Amino acid sequence: PPDLALPSAPLIVFRQSRFRGRTLAVLAVTPVYEAGGEVRSATRIQADVSGVRLLTDAPAWQMQHMLSAADKDSARSVAAASALEPTNLQASTANTYVAQVSKAGLQRVPASALGTADLSKVHVYLNGSEIAAQVVGAEIRFYASAPGDRLNSSTTYWLTVESGAVSDEVVDACLPRVVAILGQTALPRARIERAVNLRAVFNVEGNFFPNVDYAACFERGIRVACSAPAFVRPVAEYALALALDLQRGVSSADRAMRAGCERYGRHGNFGVRSLFGAAVGIIGMGNIARALMSLLAPFACTVRAFDPWLPDAVLREHGAEPASLHELLAASQVVFVLAAPTAANRHFIAAAELARLPDGAGIVLLSRAEVVDFDALLAELRSGRIRAAIDVFPQEPLEAQHPLRGIDAAVLSAHRAGGLDSALKLIGEMAVDDLALVLRGLPPVRLQSAQPETVGLLRGKPGNAGKP
Repeated sequence: PPDLALPSAPLIVFRQSRFRGRTLAVLAVTPVYEAGGEVRSATRIQADVSGVRLLTDAPAWQMQHMLSAADKDSARSVAAASALEPTNLQASTANTYVAQVSKAGLQRVPASALGTADLSKVHVYLNGSEIAAQVVGAEIRFYASAPGDRLNSSTTYWLTVESGAVSDEVVDACLPRVVAILGQTALPRARIERAVNLRAVFNVEGNFFPNVDYAACFERGIRVACSAPAFVRPVAEYALALALDLQRGVSSADRAMRAGCERYGRHGNFGVRSLFGAAVGIIGMGNIARALMSLLAPFACTVRAFDPWLPDAVLREHGAEPASLHELLAASQVVFVLAAPTAANRHFIAAAELARLPDGAGIVLLSRAEVVDFDALLAELRSGRIRAAIDVFPQEPLEAQHPLRGIDAAVLSAHRAGGLDSALKLIGEMAVDDLALVLRGLPPVRLQSAQPETVGLLRGKPGNAGKP
């Protein structure tokens, strides 16, 4: 609540994100509140909990799990120790309890275990110091910190909210003391001007959204970055898998087998091609495309690339032959569409461009759907002239009766290329590492930094990973 006093310690804001239909923890920029000497509905949370439980139960605590321990081994040990199990509290005086905790992590203790119904008056001490305890329903929760917390030196405080987004009132009340924002919080110039201590804005998705005044951030020297590098390998891997499916007909053969109409041996390979030695086109030579190049290397493909934001020399350095968009489409057996959406490339792959593809070609769509004219793509797929593997759609979730669902020439995937648990945990590691650097006056090195010349041209929007 904005009427409560805020301490001077550095604070961090989180805004909600959604995965598999669950709302991740919405962590506001508010610390442990003191009111009349009592802690009121807030929790001090240290960022040492592993990301491996990110997609599991207890949505109010999931974001803490993304902010992981110092290294993978310690992350595993903390993850194992942070199962949400009740712990023993030893009563020392009325309404005062000393936590007997043998492991780190979130602790949940029901009122019945404490012998009191008035949890609002319970004080919890750990190692001789009182710690914040939050009353949630008929239980009290507190967090037992472990040695080696990543952000202990920053004295970072967190308040968790059970559901919904961080309210504008809370964000605005806390902005003057915020040092970093992680998430998709709207930041117009007026807010940035009030955030006098703000030093970093990290988007924990793979895009830069248009709800931030990036020019105002750059004027103030605020570091802006997104977590796109965490998704590079999973998406490149998935791109190769989809290309192999298109070339070898894996999923179509599976459907035929289940329907009892399979054909054996060479008779089941009508229209099937090998990826070895294939002519490949890549549209957008960013980080995903560069990772894909190494995966394609064993197949000895001839690779052409088109990227208007890069000089030809860079494309050649990564093993691709520069080509115009039309040349690439006309010469490619498999085309990977990996270009980020911008103000200039909406529907830049339309009917005329798709018509240039050779008969039997396959197109793998993994960047945002806005770069392709889906009506034109649907028409080509209905004709059976080309095939497509599609992981992103103009509207997600895809309508139940959408005609794409009934087209055999399409391999459909529910925007799942990058959403691996390992990638989500890596976001936490990257964010913690780079935040520590920024707080030391150094630039972020693991996340992808926004560039003043291009960030304003991007037209990214949140993915729809939360839909089941």
